[in-house]
Parts: sequence; structure tokens; C-alpha cells
Amino acid sequence: MKYAFCLLVAASFLSQSCNTNTPAVQQTAAAPSTAPVMAAVNKVLGTYRADFGGSPIYITINYTNGLQVAGFNVHKGLRRNLKGELKEKGEDWELQLKEPGDHEFDGAFTLVFDHDFTKAKGTWEPQNTKSLSKKSLALEKIGQQERTIADGIVYEIYAGDKCDISFEGDGSCEFNFYRMLPDSTFESQMTTARGTWKQQGEKVFVTWQNDQAFGKRDSQFDIKFYSDTAEDGTISKAANEVEGEGYLMGIVF
Repeated sequence: MKYAFCLLVAASFLSQSCNTNTPAVQQTAAAPSTAPVMAAVNKVLGTYRADFGGSPIYITINYTNGLQVAGFNVHKGLRRNLKGELKEKGEDWELQLKEPGDHEFDGAFTLVFDHDFTKAKGTWEPQNTKSLSKKSLALEKIGQQERTIADGIVYEIYAGDKCDISFEGDGSCEFNFYRMLPDSTFESQMTTARGTWKQQGEKVFVTWQNDQAFGKRDSQFDIKFYSDTAEDGTISKAANEVEGEGYLMGIVF
């Protein structure tokens, strides 16, 4: 009888031990499956540039929470917030991004990113289909080296007599100036123009907002460089001044 009782107790403990361990094994096996997904999603963070109907557009993703992402875009100086969700699409990722919808130029992006989030292709569809049309996009991620003045890349604030201009890493540009009058004096009120910029070689091209006092759709600024020779003979150059619209502006350190 004692022998049978001992066998019954042992069987009971063994059964409880198996039931206790089973969920733990399942949880351990399931947890790592989300890690590669989250690692991939974090790669989407950054700024992307594309042509948007003949002028540059910049899309910046600066927030992720699981598969939810958020950021903003800048086009012709107009900044709009974005939010959406990532979905796996084979080896690529599809991202639906929507603008708030309270502006006449708002719409929605559908973008398909490559596995490493270096490029994307997709479309933008406006909510106002009566006066705006669907556009195709080919995005490319901007490297950090494009957002520094080193090696001749312009990204800083420049100021001159009665003027200043800033080129930001998110693609936005702001030009503040006082207009010169025929008698060589200046207007008492400052004019501010906002736009989106893109550098090509030693020139910077800016596309401006249309609804502003500046009255121009685009401008060209020439970059002036200075060179520096290191002790080992290496020569480097960096942006020193920009000139355009009749103004010369030097870099502000």
C-alpha cells in the first residue's frame, strides 16, 4: 500500500512539473521572433528626399512605436505632420503615411521601402482631387554627410547686411531680408521667404512657397568656399559664403 501511495504522489509531482514548464518554454521560443522585426523598423528613422512634381520634397521619420511611425514632410517650405503604419511586404516594407487633412494640399503617401530602408518608391494621392493630381515618388535616404558644412556641403546659417538665410537638414530653408529701395536705403519691414532647398555642386536651388510677399517661385544661390591645408598636405574645403538675390552672406559660427 505504501509503495502504491508513493507512486501516486510521484506521478502527481511529475504532472505538475510538466504543466508548469510548458508555458515557459513557449514564451521563450516566441519572444525572439519580434526582435528582428523591431530592428528592421528602427532603420526607417531618418530623412528621405525625392522629386515631387519638379521640386524637392523631404520626408523625415523621427518616431516609431512598434509598427506605428510618425514624422513630417517639407515641400516648398510647407511642413506637414505625418503618421502611419508599416507592413511587411515580402522582403520589403510598405508604409502608409497620412497628412492631417486640414490643409488644401494634404494627402496620403503609399511607399514601399527596400529591406534596408535606403530607398523607396510609391505615390502621393491628394484629398483634393479636383485641382491636384496623383504623383509618383522615388525616395532616397540622405546620409549624415549631407547635413554638414565639411567637404563643401552647405548646411548652416549665413548672414549679411540686412539679411540671413538658413539651410536645414530636413530640407527647409528660410530667407530673411530687407528690400533695398531706389535711394539705396532699406524697407523698414523685414520680408521672410520659406522654401525647400537642394544642393547641386557649388549651387543651391531653392523652391519657395507661392503664398508669400517674396513673389518668386525659385532662386539660385552660389556657394563660395575656403580651403585649408593640413600639415600632411591634405587640402579640405568648406562652405564659407553664399550669394544670391543680390545679397552676400557669410557663415555664422
